[in-house]
Amino acid sequence: MRDPNEFNFAHSVGYAAFAAFGGAMGYVLRTMDATQPVSYRRLTVETCASGFVGALAMLACNAMDVSPTWTGVIVGMSGWIGATASIRLIETLVYKRLGITREDVQTAKDMEHGQPNQPDNQ
Repeated sequence: MRDPNEFNFAHSVGYAAFAAFGGAMGYVLRTMDATQPVSYRRLTVETCASGFVGALAMLACNAMDVSPTWTGVIVGMSGWIGATASIRLIETLVYKRLGITREDVQTAKDMEHGQPNQPDNQ
């Protein structure tokens, strides 16, 4: 097995590029399926964002000592389903690791913006 604390920059870039490619292809195919024109600005943003979440997914897989093959599958899928969906999954993983909930995060955001913590029944 590999050392989860070992960082290999070349492999990291490769995984991020793989996710970016998946994100680009996912965006193009979803757009074509909707019979909409492809926006090259949106394609660029989707590609970069997918590369970013792919890198996060790769780091998470490395931390959990996931095999390189499964890391590739997870990274590729995180790019394919898109950055927005992937980041929500990664947020959940991070929240569980830190022992916090989405409600904790929302409360912190509300406090940061000076909004009082209001009960749900109002």
